[in-house]
Amino acid sequence: MKKIKFLVFGLLSLMFAACADVPEPYDNPSQGDLPYLSGNLNKGWTTFISTEIGSGENPWDQGSSYVQATGYQDWDGTGSKSKKEVAGYLISPALKTNSLSGDVVICFDYTIRYFDRVSGWENYHKIFISNDYDGKDFESATWEEIPWTPVGSSYSDWTLYSSGNIAVPADYVNKENVYVALSFYAPELSSTTWELQNFEMKEGSAPVPPPPTPIDPKGSGTADDPYNIAKLLQLFAEENIPTEKIYFKGIVANIKELDTGSYGNATYYVSDTGADTNTFYVYRSYYLNNAKFTSTDQLQVGDTVIVYGNVTLYNSTPETKERESCLYWISRGSAPVPPHPSEEGSGTYDDPYTIAGAQAHQSEKGYVKGYIVGFISGQKLTDAVFGTDGAVASNIIIATSADETDISKCLPIQLVGGSAVRIGINLMDNPGMYKKELLIYGSLEKYFGTAGLKSTTYAECDGKTFGTKPGDDPKPVGEGYFMDFKTTGSQGDWTIEDKTLPEGLTYVWNFDSRYGMKASAYISKCFASESWLISPAINLPSGVSTLTIHEAMNQLKGGNRADHVNVMVSTDKTNWSVVNMTGWPAGTDWNFGDYTADFSTYAGKTIYIAFKYTSTDSCAPTWEVEKLSIE
Repeated sequence: MKKIKFLVFGLLSLMFAACADVPEPYDNPSQGDLPYLSGNLNKGWTTFISTEIGSGENPWDQGSSYVQATGYQDWDGTGSKSKKEVAGYLISPALKTNSLSGDVVICFDYTIRYFDRVSGWENYHKIFISNDYDGKDFESATWEEIPWTPVGSSYSDWTLYSSGNIAVPADYVNKENVYVALSFYAPELSSTTWELQNFEMKEGSAPVPPPPTPIDPKGSGTADDPYNIAKLLQLFAEENIPTEKIYFKGIVANIKELDTGSYGNATYYVSDTGADTNTFYVYRSYYLNNAKFTSTDQLQVGDTVIVYGNVTLYNSTPETKERESCLYWISRGSAPVPPHPSEEGSGTYDDPYTIAGAQAHQSEKGYVKGYIVGFISGQKLTDAVFGTDGAVASNIIIATSADETDISKCLPIQLVGGSAVRIGINLMDNPGMYKKELLIYGSLEKYFGTAGLKSTTYAECDGKTFGTKPGDDPKPVGEGYFMDFKTTGSQGDWTIEDKTLPEGLTYVWNFDSRYGMKASAYISKCFASESWLISPAINLPSGVSTLTIHEAMNQLKGGNRADHVNVMVSTDKTNWSVVNMTGWPAGTDWNFGDYTADFSTYAGKTIYIAFKYTSTDSCAPTWEVEKLSIE
């Protein structure tokens, strides 16, 4: 036995004060009519409240037909509820066990709602017992915790269910007076609601649960080796939350909600064993292949699933991000769905992504297959043209069907300027490629504001190949060129050459710890200047193909971008050429983005890169370069 010096945390000391005068101990109201039964835990039950943890408010509400504890109440009587950190006990009257023979148990009916919103909620509902409490001095009494595992309600209403028989420790049997204390805690930002009725102490036996088998954390978060739930929860406990999309595997323990209407998503819990403990919260996830749920039998308790998506910590609860996850694999009995459904593909040469697969696996690299159905003529997805009239060379769109005209079912594809892929398949120069089946490799990432494919390096169409097939001439692993000014914390071994530095300016290019390298010739007014930021000699391995620059630009104020900022390349540091970038920042905001150029012609060569900044007395934009890579 031990003196209670904590409420629910073993390391937090508490002080307690009575919320009302406590009567002298009195006889068990049903002393002569064992067993003891209290219908609504009201008569004779008193509350004690923490004064060191929480607000000091009473979480317990002893109604006429129930007792309820919650941290979400109308605290000031205004009719408006709010959350508070609260902690307190509900104490029974004196209970006699000296007239009971054999084992003694307690049981009660209860529900615990909203547990899914509270991380660690299992530790916030506890039961204690004492035989030296005098009905007044709660702190001085010796209280022992009675082992009990609370279960969160799987219902959306207030249905009560039995706790089952909970064993009273032998030291408290055959005693004149014992007291039971129900402990409740609610953190500041979230709270369960615990409702109880029909508390009973009686002769009986309680089942002895087998000790749980420890689950070893395992997995690497890939499709072939997903995290188990123990590993995923371990990562959250270590504050090592994955920032990229990951795969994790578990058994559906509880389905909170499954919508088959316009939302088409499901909220449920998975665990390693299928039990409703040590669960991970899957919040508003989609069905297989990122499709919407259309039937409630598509997901059932007991299903083994692999979920793919982003995860986060929200209101202290580890969970998937809203609608940023989907089922990747599901098994029910002896009928598993294949890990790589034919509707999605796996992104390999032999099993390329379909359009749905490409949309579901953004932030990865791989092959995609579909029919060329058109192009985007302007700057928005709504500028899609299904045909070849007025075609541009910079992009195409592909779909599962050669006759598709719904842009939401298409994938926009960037064609890198000057690349063999662009030269061979763009519809402006190759209208015969219209409605031909295409296999293409690139980086799955947002394009025209939606799921797309960029940095394309290889394609097969109409019996022809374009570009270098991945693996045919790869650069050595780990090689290429990478420079991250922001992370490095300086300009590194790059040099600055001021061609024109007017009086009134001491520099144009300068390192800024917030953004990387920054060029500007504006101090209260625009100055005419020219300044170059030049790389050291860069020895490129064979196989490199793409220059990528992470940059932002603002204050262009209607000026012509090419008159002010350009990326230059040279093989001798004397003769320079303008790099044909596939795109540029708008020049009207501070948004960073990745912009690319085809560098396959420089593979295996020694080159120099320069960022050329030019301003006038009427236009002096700000150019920020955080990092670049050639790979």
